[in-house]
Amino acid sequence: MNRVRMSSRTVWTILCAGVAAWFACSSSGYAEHFDNTVSDLSSFCYDCHTLNAQLADNNTSFIVAATRTLPTMRSKNGGIAPATFGCTFCHNDPTRNSNMKTAFGPFDGRPSQHPVDRSWSKDSFNNVTLGPNAYTGIFMSDWDNSWARPADQIGCVDCHDANANGGAYPNHPAPGTGSRAAGGNPFMLRNTAAMDNGHAPNAFCLATCHAGTAPGTSGWKMGHYGWGSFDNAGTLATLKEHDGAPLKSSKCTDCHETHSAGVKPDLMGEGKQSAWTVGNTNAYFNPAACTQCHADTTFLAAGHGKAGISLNCGNCHEPSASHREQGNPKRLNTPESSFQASLALPPSLGSNGIDDNFDGVIDDPAEATMRLSGESMCSATCHSDIKMHQGDIDGTSGSASCLHCHDPHGKGVGGNVKMVRQSVMGRPITYVTSGTDLYRPDNTSICDNPSCHAKRLGDTSTPGTVLGDVQEHKDVNVSYGTNCATCHSHWSSASSFAPVCNSCHTYPNQPFLSGTHVLRGVHDKHVALDNTGGYAFACSTCHYKYSHNQSGVLTATDWDSRFQAANVNIKFNGTWNPKNANGPLYAGAAADNTLADNVYAPGVGGTGACAGLTCHGNNAAIAASWPAGSTTTPSWNTASSGACGTCHKVLANDPPA
Repeated sequence: MNRVRMSSRTVWTILCAGVAAWFACSSSGYAEHFDNTVSDLSSFCYDCHTLNAQLADNNTSFIVAATRTLPTMRSKNGGIAPATFGCTFCHNDPTRNSNMKTAFGPFDGRPSQHPVDRSWSKDSFNNVTLGPNAYTGIFMSDWDNSWARPADQIGCVDCHDANANGGAYPNHPAPGTGSRAAGGNPFMLRNTAAMDNGHAPNAFCLATCHAGTAPGTSGWKMGHYGWGSFDNAGTLATLKEHDGAPLKSSKCTDCHETHSAGVKPDLMGEGKQSAWTVGNTNAYFNPAACTQCHADTTFLAAGHGKAGISLNCGNCHEPSASHREQGNPKRLNTPESSFQASLALPPSLGSNGIDDNFDGVIDDPAEATMRLSGESMCSATCHSDIKMHQGDIDGTSGSASCLHCHDPHGKGVGGNVKMVRQSVMGRPITYVTSGTDLYRPDNTSICDNPSCHAKRLGDTSTPGTVLGDVQEHKDVNVSYGTNCATCHSHWSSASSFAPVCNSCHTYPNQPFLSGTHVLRGVHDKHVALDNTGGYAFACSTCHYKYSHNQSGVLTATDWDSRFQAANVNIKFNGTWNPKNANGPLYAGAAADNTLADNVYAPGVGGTGACAGLTCHGNNAAIAASWPAGSTTTPSWNTASSGACGTCHKVLANDPPA
């Protein structure tokens, strides 16, 4: 039998024909590699394969040893080609703009990304810290997960079902057809039947990784503190404001990118929404972009954003603060006052279905006993002339926060002015007219709230006192409609609504304020405390049931232009100075306590003389038992007329000297 000897050229020709026939018969593989209907997927066998044994990697199917990422994969796999190639063997060309795009760009050194090719750790608040790029997993993330990836990393196929058609080789469906149609699942996402307006639906994120429904499980609360909680379960499976109102958007992709964010942390979007521009390397949003998620209708109508104030979110909130920063859950740009108001909030806060303390957990036990910051950040920023409402009344001390009465966002204020809440300490509040609505006859006013000043004097179980139970209030006819702020100014350097007697004129035992009108020294003698040389008389001793400040003096600078002496109401308290034959009189006018409430002796600028006063020995009914002194009808502006011996005799002579 003659042996037929073939030349090497003949052998090569037969081998090439056989390989070509194999490619022709392997429709699955051939279709996967070559699609001349899509311009940037058109390629040829020899782009990756070779029939030259010297150029091929011996452990592959005629693949060029130096092609694409094969050299790197060998170096990561102990010097030999892995059994299954990584996804980036194909997805590595940055010039492709629609199909088989590179996967290196989103994961190569980006500061914020899903942890592909990087280790990561998560603290108890769900804050994620990324390790440096390992430049290993990104090459070895393969379609069947046959390669053991480093710990704490995810791979491409954790999110993408590369073998979407169920075959033994990743035969991706043709783009735009079948399950990869535009309305279907063009990116081969796991657990996804259809896209949400071209983006990954919430179901993909939750079902694939972030499925936790209890503390300690993956994705529980999604790390959102303060302004919302993503519970992932039942009717709570949506982002909400802390008060339970749904955000304007609860789609994951409305805020987060899927692969990486080049500048902003936590995958916060920077490419899809024009409002989310990059202000600096730490910024999440422009302040104006808060309204992408947070409704601002109420804020603009009744809160600090309304006309005349016109603040925006960034005036109080820090856009660069994380939504899950437990140390600053409200994301304020100025820390709240550390001093907490003593006025306890209703214990029902622990069961009202709201995240009252902004920790991302609805009705956690701490909410039932929480306290409010005394001044929040209000006094430290815009309202430096308004302090926490606090004081001591008859041995009972207490304090209330700005936030007990006001909501800076205008939420829950209804028709009330000054951002006053419609409910304070569980009680309905009406405040539609400034000043006069502080004390209303329908029991809906602020000051006589049962948790504040609607109680009897001496009840030490709660702070405050009932408005009509204070003698000074009785003396000046405090009643419904009285503007409490006339004497208890909201503006104060020490305590809002504390009695202020020194803002327009001097007052004993209260600091002298520059520019205030200085009252005569005889005033100090009558009013100053005992231990400072005074008689400690109340104002109502000489101004009984007076109407204070009829001249309308608002500040010290108003005194000269507004004050009218005739508006000073002189009437003597009958307990000290009862009516008698001599008076009481002031400047010749009747000034006794039997006069009608709105009848007084008018002031005459401090030049009038007092007559008929028991205090000065001029009561006709006691003259026999109280020998008169030298000046029993003293002039107010003459200090010497009140010296010892002027009211009654001081020596035991007979007759007294």
